[in-house]
Amino acid sequence: GFTFGPLIGAATTSDAPNLALSDTQVATVTAWSDSSDAVSESTIATELGPLSQRDSASLQRYFKTPHSRTETKAALLQGPSQYPGYIAAFLSFFAFLFAYARLPESRSTTTTTGNPRRGFQLGSLGQHLRSPLFATILISIFITTFAFAQFESTLSLLTREFGYGNTSNFVFFAYIGFILMIGQGFLVRRMLPRLGEHRMTMLGVLLMVGGFLLIAFTGSGYLPGSMLWYVLPVITIGYSAVTPSLQSLLSQAASSDEQGAVLGTGQSLSSLARILGPYLGIQLLGISVATPYYFATGLMVLGGLQIARMKSSVSQKG
Repeated sequence: GFTFGPLIGAATTSDAPNLALSDTQVATVTAWSDSSDAVSESTIATELGPLSQRDSASLQRYFKTPHSRTETKAALLQGPSQYPGYIAAFLSFFAFLFAYARLPESRSTTTTTGNPRRGFQLGSLGQHLRSPLFATILISIFITTFAFAQFESTLSLLTREFGYGNTSNFVFFAYIGFILMIGQGFLVRRMLPRLGEHRMTMLGVLLMVGGFLLIAFTGSGYLPGSMLWYVLPVITIGYSAVTPSLQSLLSQAASSDEQGAVLGTGQSLSSLARILGPYLGIQLLGISVATPYYFATGLMVLGGLQIARMKSSVSQKG
């Protein structure tokens, strides 16, 4: 889903330059007469007037291939494609119908044991956080998920600084989904029995720290935007290693009668991190495009210190 979903988006959008044009600039473009003759990026930039660095990068990327004035006019004036939204709505409605028809237990207010379903309870969270081992693992889950969620939500805004359009951004996310599939489906599955959960988690944290730092350097201009294609696998594989390893450590640290409750608390904290991470990431973008990734680097260092406190023997508990 993380791969094919973005690919559908890429197939239903274009990589037209996404410029923040003023009303005057829009009027200028609208007044252009149609012409099939090729036009240069410098000519268009001169006619539009002052552009931001992001808009200039977008225009330069667009004109890597020749375009006529008519094509450029249409590209600059077109709005965002509505098709990804329609497709997402259809798939969501189909998933609802499928779940309603095939998963009758999802409509029940009781569990399979006959007990009523209960939502997230703050009392359970407090109880689990009072245990030093549970608290360390749960806080690590929250921190790593928070950092990755912040990265996901700000990536498309970072790539705009380098002139990437909508189609390219969808391809970026399909690329991330493909790496996730390879990382969790093949690499982690093969390496986890050899390294153990604790060492696998630390390896994943190191990869995420290095990856976030490299993206921060890219956003600061120390590295070219093309570096993202090489850095994204580092972060993604690191996250692929961290997530299942922490979940396994949490399961092993709990007794058989409390595993469900503890794992539920872990999932709740992950969901909370996926809510708060994007919000903070967008706020930090107001400082600079690199700030969210410097902050994520610091978070992952903090998470690594938390994980380092755990004894590797935890991975042997059952």
